[in-house]
Amino acid sequence: MSYALPDPGKFYEISSKSDPNLVWDVKEASQSDGAQVILWPRHSTFNQQWRFEEVGGAGAQRRYKITARHSGKSLDVFEGKAENGAQVIQFEFRGGPNQKWDLYWDNIGEHFSLRVVHSGKFLDAFEGAGRGTRLIQFQPNGQPNQYWRLSSVD
Repeated sequence: MSYALPDPGKFYEISSKSDPNLVWDVKEASQSDGAQVILWPRHSTFNQQWRFEEVGGAGAQRRYKITARHSGKSLDVFEGKAENGAQVIQFEFRGGPNQKWDLYWDNIGEHFSLRVVHSGKFLDAFEGAGRGTRLIQFQPNGQPNQYWRLSSVD
């Protein structure tokens, strides 16, 4: 079992449980607020690397801001929308609950899910996992497209 908390001094590539060859990617390596976060084949560039920094939580539960290495911008639910399917983007960190994520390990500590604080919904690969799939928030459903794996790049 892993259950290791992300080290705030490291960057990670984050792969999909549905397809481990696909990782979080800021589309076209954009530096702009509002750029989409998608799944894309791993090519180990900075727009596919992320840092987890604690911003709260207690006991075993940890709360994080998650920052893209290439831009310094944070994982964000667009405009703080609460509905299923709201797009996940990068945006300058402003400390809002739509930029804070609770991490939950699966039963064997191999994969994790992320719950966004403002809506209680989970990070989800829209309609499964494929090249260019958008990341969204969606109600928890236990499907592989809501589970992720960390791979340190440092």
